[in-house]
Formats: sequence, C-alpha cells, structure tokens
Amino acid sequence: MWSEVTAALRQRVYRGQLSVELAARSLSALSDASIQRVTHERLYRDAFALASKIGWAKTYDAEYVVLAQQMTALDV
Repeated sequence: MWSEVTAALRQRVYRGQLSVELAARSLSALSDASIQRVTHERLYRDAFALASKIGWAKTYDAEYVVLAQQMTALDV
C-alpha cells in the first residue's frame, strides 16, 4: 500500500494534477496514520524526491535506488 500511494501521488504531480506541496502533505498524513509499516517512512519521501529529480512519473524504481543507498549507508 505504501508504495502504491507514493507512486500514485508522484504520478499525479508528474501529470500536473496535484501540487508538490499537497503531495508532500498527503505523504505526511499517510505517515501519521496508525497503519503498521515495515519500512521507514524516509524510504517513501526519498523515493518521491528522487523520482521528481530524475523526472520519473512513478516511484517504484526510485524505491529500489533509495533502498540500496540506505543499505550502503548502513553497511548492511
């Protein structure tokens, strides 16, 4: 669910259907929801930012890149 919502928000920003600010607030609201997640919310924020920077419409591939970066930083 987390990946799907993040990707959908990014795609709407990409298409000009949603502002970056509203997408960021939506991601924050999702993070504040009492829904259990198994990854850190930073993964989704960073994936959204990376997809935006590169110009990708969705965040799926960006999640893998960010996760790899985080794992390297943690030396896992």
